[in-house]
Amino acid sequence: MDPIQAAINDIESLQPGESFSYSQMARKHHVVRSTLSRRHQGITQSRAVVNNNRQNINQQQEKEVLRDQSIRRNTSVLSASDWRKFERLLCSAVKGLATEESYKLSQTLHSISIQNQLLEHENKCLREALATQKRSSNVQRAHDRQHERDIEEQQIQLQKSEQAEARRASKKLKERLLQERRIARAAARDARAKQRADEAADRRLKQQARKAQRQLQNRIKLSKKSNEKVLKPSSRSIEKTQAQREAVDVDEASSVASASQSRRGRIIKKPSRYRSSE
Repeated sequence: MDPIQAAINDIESLQPGESFSYSQMARKHHVVRSTLSRRHQGITQSRAVVNNNRQNINQQQEKEVLRDQSIRRNTSVLSASDWRKFERLLCSAVKGLATEESYKLSQTLHSISIQNQLLEHENKCLREALATQKRSSNVQRAHDRQHERDIEEQQIQLQKSEQAEARRASKKLKERLLQERRIARAAARDARAKQRADEAADRRLKQQARKAQRQLQNRIKLSKKSNEKVLKPSSRSIEKTQAQREAVDVDEASSVASASQSRRGRIIKKPSRYRSSE
């Protein structure tokens, strides 16, 4: 059994006037309090009851439709265009009596039939015109939609072409910048190579200058040494020369001494005027 229906049965089994609580009943039967209160108060129904009512309503409607169809089949209805049938029906109704009222009724039915035919024709023409207008409007809307789609496609194609052109321009710019960087790197590399070559040439020139200076200094030293060897005699020659000079001095002294003494050994004093010349 449905737990909500069981809770409702418990509530209905209580004595009249006995108090109860929806919350307690809901906790007892493990149902939602709001659903239990609405079902007990008749605000809502169970799904089974609702489905049963729908089936009953559908069966009743089906019976009514069948009854209406049978009534329509048994009842003959004349159309507005059959005014002659109206005339015969009227004549049979008045039983062939040619009275003024029957004549007026006949004319009225004929006029109503003609007006109805005219209205039907006008309605038909209006419907055809409306259908034509709808078709034309549909065609126009279709043309408009197609035109809008064509414009959108053209815009999309234009946007794609612009994007492709922008990509090509960006690619060309990147290639140009890359080429410029390559040229700049090559120029910097050449400049560094030239600078290194110039520095190496300067170093070589400086080395050659230092080498030439050292060679010149060595030559000067060698020339000085050779000059000193030429100008300065050897120690033996110097000693020999000094000995010769000493011997000459001794001879001169002896000659002077011999000249200042007489034969007998007496010292001869020269006058002062001769001393200065010596």
